[in-house]
Amino acid sequence: MLAKEFGCARATANRPLRELAQEGFLERRRKDGTRVVIPVGRSANFEIPRIRLEIEETGATYRYALLLLEVAVQFDDRWINLKSIPEAEQEKFEEVNPKEWQVNNVPWTHADHILSATNADVEKAELLTLAERDALFVIQRRTWSKENLVTYVRLYYPGIFFDERKTRFPEKIFCESLEIFM
Repeated sequence: MLAKEFGCARATANRPLRELAQEGFLERRRKDGTRVVIPVGRSANFEIPRIRLEIEETGATYRYALLLLEVAVQFDDRWINLKSIPEAEQEKFEEVNPKEWQVNNVPWTHADHILSATNADVEKAELLTLAERDALFVIQRRTWSKENLVTYVRLYYPGIFFDERKTRFPEKIFCESLEIFM
C-alpha cells in the first residue's frame, strides 16, 4: 500500500518500517498489520565511560595516582558518601581508581549531570600544566542509588581539548584525586 502511494518498490517502502520495528517504534504482525508502539515512559540508558579503557584503546598509557607528579589532561575531584558506600572507607584506591571501583562494586539507579566552563585556578593550572585562568571544561555528576546520594564528582578538562564536534584525548596521563566525606 505504501509502495503504491509513494510510487516506489515494496522493498523500498518496507525497509524503513522494518528498521523502525527493530528500534521498537513499530510492532509488526503478519496478517494483522503494523502499529505504532505506545511508549510506557521515557528513559535514557548509557554506560559510564571508563577513562582507562578509552585511553588504552588509543594505544596510550593510562596511570592512576592519588597525587599527581606528571602532566595530566583530567582532574577528578570526587566525594564518596560513606553512608551509602561504607565499604569505600576500607578501600585504599592504590591499584584501582575510585570511579572504576565504584562502577564495578556499587549499584546506582540514576545520575545528574551539569556541563559548564570555568577558568583554572592556581591549583588546577599547576596540576593540568596550564596557565592560571586558562579555560576548563567541567562536568559535575551526582550518582544516586534510589534516593541516596552515592558520589559527587567534578571533572576538569583543559578547554583546548574540546570543540563542538568531538572530544580529543592526547597521549598524556590522567589525574584523579579523592576526598571521602562522612
